[in-house]
Amino acid sequence: NTHLKNIVDLFTPNKVVDKTIFYGAVIFQVALFFLFWSQFHGELLPSPFQVLHGMGVMITEENIIPELIISTMMLLKAMGIAIFVSLFISYVSTLPFFKTLGLVTTKFRFFSSIGFTFFFTLITSDGENLKTSILVFVIASFFITSMIAVINGIQTKSYNYAKTLRMGEWESLWYVVIRSKLGD
Repeated sequence: NTHLKNIVDLFTPNKVVDKTIFYGAVIFQVALFFLFWSQFHGELLPSPFQVLHGMGVMITEENIIPELIISTMMLLKAMGIAIFVSLFISYVSTLPFFKTLGLVTTKFRFFSSIGFTFFFTLITSDGENLKTSILVFVIASFFITSMIAVINGIQTKSYNYAKTLRMGEWESLWYVVIRSKLGD
C-alpha cells in the first residue's frame, strides 16, 4: 500500500516524494531511454553499443582526451571574457548615450555566427583567437540580454530609496544596479 502511494505521488503535481523513490524513477527513465534507443536506432543514429565502441576507439587510438581538455579550456576562457564584456555593456547601457549599444547587442543573438566568421577572420591573428572571439560574440549577446532584463526589472522604489538616502546618480547606479544585482 505504501509503495503504491509512493508511485501515485510521482504523478501528483507539486508532491514531495522520498529521495529513494525519486532516484528509482530516474534510473527507470534512463534505463527505458537506453532500451528504446538500442531497439529503435536507425542508420543515421548509431546504437548505444556503437557509440560506446566509438568512444573507446577515440579515447585509445585517436587521443581525444587532450582535445577535449583544450576545447574546455577555450570555452572557459571565452565564457570569462563574455561575462566581463556583458557586464560592462549592460551596466554602461544604463547611461542614455550607451542605451542603443545595449539594445543593439541584445539583437545579436538572432544573427548567425556564420556570417561574422569572415569579419572575425580579418581581425584575429590565429585560429584560437578566431574561435574564442566567435564564442564570445555569440555567448555575450545572450548574457547581455539577460543582464539588461535584470537591470530593467529593478523596481522604481529601489531608486527612490537611494534618492532618500541622498545618493547621487552614480552612487545609486553603484548600489542599486551593480552591487545589488551582481549576484543575480
